[in-house]
Amino acid sequence: MSSRTVVVSVVNDFQMYDRFFRNSPNLAGCEMFPFDNRALNETIPVLYNRFIDSFDYTNPGWIVFVHQDFEFLESLREWTARLDPGIIYGPHGARTQRRFFGLYYQWRLSGLIIMANRDGSNQFAMGHPTPFGELTETFDCCCLFVHSDWLRRTGYRFDENLSFDLYGEDLSIAAREYHQTPSCIVPIPSRHYAYHPVPPRYREQWRYLCQKYKHCCYTATCSHYIGTPSKLLYYQVCLKQRVRPLFDWFNNAFFPHNR
Repeated sequence: MSSRTVVVSVVNDFQMYDRFFRNSPNLAGCEMFPFDNRALNETIPVLYNRFIDSFDYTNPGWIVFVHQDFEFLESLREWTARLDPGIIYGPHGARTQRRFFGLYYQWRLSGLIIMANRDGSNQFAMGHPTPFGELTETFDCCCLFVHSDWLRRTGYRFDENLSFDLYGEDLSIAAREYHQTPSCIVPIPSRHYAYHPVPPRYREQWRYLCQKYKHCCYTATCSHYIGTPSKLLYYQVCLKQRVRPLFDWFNNAFFPHNR
């Protein structure tokens, strides 16, 4: 088993954090590193980078960047012991899948997690069961597994232009585009107490990422596609205006939780 698993969270609700982290038997043996963000409300990438810059790389291990409202339902260290340090992982992400004889492309949520409101109500499954190690295009920001040796080797830092959204997607895209590092699903059973409407800032940061990665195209959990449609040219140019709205209406009407 890997000798070190460090859990990093940005916290403004320590009652929730204590319940899901400090008092959870599923995090036994892990090192906890919470940032108290109640006073300054600094952005998550800024605080994650502060941790990366202060980390002792002579004592390597897995770093799990995870939201305060994310609950692991199985032993975290038993899962990190199985991971490849040369790959980045997450329990929930998105990828493109081909439908209808290759003429229509649809996004698919990789990895199954339980979503809930902050008080635990309205629980439902989001995503699809995904085998351990299956490739995905991007990760949701809620939970990211990155080995310290990869951070030391690549010099990667989270994009501080992204405040509270899409920095997980940025990590996945940058890892593949600039460091030839795949993103893979780690299907640890989990529950995320963060079901809420997508805030306006998400769209603003999505537009920023589309410009940043205009040379490529990736799928994201909420915004569908990041970048330009170079890989999906036929879909974007020929079918977007007439066909996609029909399928989007169908998906939203009959599969409202697969969004």
